[in-house]
Amino acid sequence: MSLKIYKCFIASPSDTNEERKICKKVFVELNRGLGIGFNFRVESLMWEDDVRSEIGNDGQSIINKQIGNEYNIFIGIMYKKFGTPTSKAGSGTEEEFNLAYNRFLKKDSIEILFYFNDAAPEKMSEIIPDEWNKVNSFKSKMSTLGLYATYMGSYEFEEKLRQDLTRYFIEQFKNKSDNSDKVISDLINKESLKKTFNQRLSESLINFEGQPIVWVAPVLSTTNEISYNPDENYNNRVPIGSIFESNSSFIIKAPSQFGQTCFSHYLIKEAWERNNLWVYVDSEKVKPHAVYNYIKKEVESLEQNLEDVRCIILDSWRLDSRSLKILKNLINAFDSLRIIVMETIDDSTFLDIKDENDLKIDKKFESLYLLALPRSEIRKVVKQYNNVKLIGDEDAVLSKIVSDLETLNIHRTPYNCLTLLKVSEKYFDESPINRTKMIEMVLFVLFNIDDLPTYKNKPDLKDCEYVLGRFCENLIRKNVYEFSREIFLKNLNQFCAEKLIDLEVDVVFDVLIKNKVTIPFLHQISVD
Repeated sequence: MSLKIYKCFIASPSDTNEERKICKKVFVELNRGLGIGFNFRVESLMWEDDVRSEIGNDGQSIINKQIGNEYNIFIGIMYKKFGTPTSKAGSGTEEEFNLAYNRFLKKDSIEILFYFNDAAPEKMSEIIPDEWNKVNSFKSKMSTLGLYATYMGSYEFEEKLRQDLTRYFIEQFKNKSDNSDKVISDLINKESLKKTFNQRLSESLINFEGQPIVWVAPVLSTTNEISYNPDENYNNRVPIGSIFESNSSFIIKAPSQFGQTCFSHYLIKEAWERNNLWVYVDSEKVKPHAVYNYIKKEVESLEQNLEDVRCIILDSWRLDSRSLKILKNLINAFDSLRIIVMETIDDSTFLDIKDENDLKIDKKFESLYLLALPRSEIRKVVKQYNNVKLIGDEDAVLSKIVSDLETLNIHRTPYNCLTLLKVSEKYFDESPINRTKMIEMVLFVLFNIDDLPTYKNKPDLKDCEYVLGRFCENLIRKNVYEFSREIFLKNLNQFCAEKLIDLEVDVVFDVLIKNKVTIPFLHQISVD
């Protein structure tokens, strides 16, 4: 059977460049999965890639002539801009849609998908009213013609586009080949697990309630010596793709909050898209003697076979006796598998294991380090966040975030960038901040909320700051950093009673959990 080619034309104004790149990424994934199963390939048609320089009446007519009608799928995308008017329509995108829709009315074989980014800008001053009105008018027109899709930011666009095209191609090939039922069943299972891995990654990327989902690939290196000079040494990084190409086991080291858990889920998702099953293990949630059963149950929950596992990622690992037992038992149970250990190390030294022999285990590991983000990668964080929750001009926001990171003397991590961006939603015009002011701002952002009905009255920010400071001081004095909900409530209720503070500490705890300021931990230790 000959390979069937599906041409897909992407039409959109200039403020959707990220989505246009995502289209290409999704096409590659479809070609690796459904395309192999049903012997087809998706190819993109974009004016920037497929239209050559030519003299003509106007640019749009040249695009229309060279693109022609030889495409099977039309994908339209809009956000804040409607586009430049043409001689036949309000914009190039509208004219391109009209041509596709006329083909549809003539019963031509064409699939039309249209997406609107509904991430509303917080500052309407950044919107050109005429453009915004045209977009909304066009959206109303679309609603009379059929269904369109909405999304909140580029990350959600990718998920919706992937799902829509998967459904489309399954319908195209259903019952058209002898083995279609089996192929479809296998592909549906693969897509289902892909969705699971994507969901896990999404959940790990959320640090604060209502925060846009932002993913920026971490910077990997074989040495930590360049970690404090990220801008000048970005070219010395290790490509993430080399992890998939290698057969080695790795220990990937970083201080806390460098995004190791997010990176773990990203690697598992990417491995699955390369048709390899990798399994995630949280060392804080597994007992040393139960490693094998833990992994077996995880694989069964994914409806996969244990013998199909190609790599195990051990997250939240520290160099202590309990973690070493977990790793040794893991190696003994799965001696032939690759293992990637995400080791949380001491921020003050950035060193723990100088050599794999220090582990005293019978497996060779290569060491890698997660490094602080260079300015170019911080820009990506700002761009993705700003696209969903507009704070201000991208360059201005970037300069402020970099300046605040330096003022606070904290690592250039995605987590710290997101914290500062969250604060900037309310305090963008503030001058560079100190640590005390930063804590006040973060607490205000977290607790200045109206959507928690359990509050009789809105909590006083100073009260929250005071009681949390008292609790943290108690933890530091006892050198204990794990606690139960019961202990938290008992200590703070007692403290509030002594100081005559009227504060609903149970909701304070829930807000901290909701925003991942505190996180669930398997071994909870009482702090009295």
